Amino acid sequence: MGLFNFEKVELWKLAIELAKEIAYITANFPVEVRYGLTGDIMRAVLSITANIKRAMNSEEKADKLSFINLAYQEVNQLTGLLNTAVEAGFLEVDTCQDLKAKSAEISIQLTSLHITIKEN
Repeated sequence: MGLFNFEKVELWKLAIELAKEIAYITANFPVEVRYGLTGDIMRAVLSITANIKRAMNSEEKADKLSFINLAYQEVNQLTGLLNTAVEAGFLEVDTCQDLKAKSAEISIQLTSLHITIKEN
């Protein structure tokens, strides 16, 4: 089976890798926060990937920009939730910094994509 258009985009691949890493890490969070903090973190990172996919599959420029904005907002949400996980003692500072660096790269690429689409 061939790749969908969005599966060829490096930004989407980065977001998927981040989602897999976060899923692995949050699996070790306490069961008591599974439907709270863990669920919120997973929803945020999965929303990033979903909105990138939607942007790549949209025909209308306005829709593309809207989905990119949503993905960008979810990156910001994710970084805040990762900080909360550190403060709660569920996530090591070094691991958080690594995840935030990967999130920052996604944010930079989202901004670049937004500019490219807006100018075309």
